[in-house]
Amino acid sequence: MTNGIEKKFKEPDQTQMLNRLWELQKSNGYIHDDDIKELANAFNVSEVEVEGVISFYHFFQRNPTGKYTIYLNNSIIADIKGFERIKETLERETGATFGTNDRTGTFGLFLTPCIGLSDHEPSALINFYPFINLNTSKVKDIIAKLKNGASAESICDAPADNIRYTPPENKTVFFKKFTPGSVI
Repeated sequence: MTNGIEKKFKEPDQTQMLNRLWELQKSNGYIHDDDIKELANAFNVSEVEVEGVISFYHFFQRNPTGKYTIYLNNSIIADIKGFERIKETLERETGATFGTNDRTGTFGLFLTPCIGLSDHEPSALINFYPFINLNTSKVKDIIAKLKNGASAESICDAPADNIRYTPPENKTVFFKKFTPGSVI
C-alpha cells in the first residue's frame, strides 16, 4: 500500500524546481509567464505554487533585469556606512532608478535586505559578483568600466572570509556558562 507522500516523490523531484528557476533567471535575466506554465506542468503543481516560490526569493524577477543586474544591500549596517550616497550614485551613473532598468536595458537596480557581506558594507552584487566597501568614487569607476565592456566577474572584489567560529575546548563549560536565563 502506498500513501500520498510516496506517490508525490515518484513525480519529478520538486526540490529541483529551485535549480530550474535559477537556470531561467541566469539565462534570461527574469522568469517569463511561459516558464511558469512549463514548470507547473513539469513538477505537477499549480502555477500559483510556482509563483509562490518565485515571490518568496527576492533574487527571482518577473521582468527583465538588464544586462547588469545590481542588487544593493539596504541593511541597517549599510545605512550607517553610506547607503544613501551609494544608492544616489548608482542611480545617477546608470540612469536607472531602483526597481527598474535604465532606458537601454543595460542596468537594472534592485534593493536587497542581505547579501551576506555585512562586514564589508556598503556592498552590492552585480550579476551576482560581489562589490564591497563601496564609496561614490568606487561606484563611478565600476559603472564606467561596465559601460566600457568589462564583465562584472573581471572587476569584482574578493571579500575576505572574516567569519570564523572556533569551538571552545571544553564544550560542557561553554554550555553551562551560556545557558538561557543565565547571567554572563
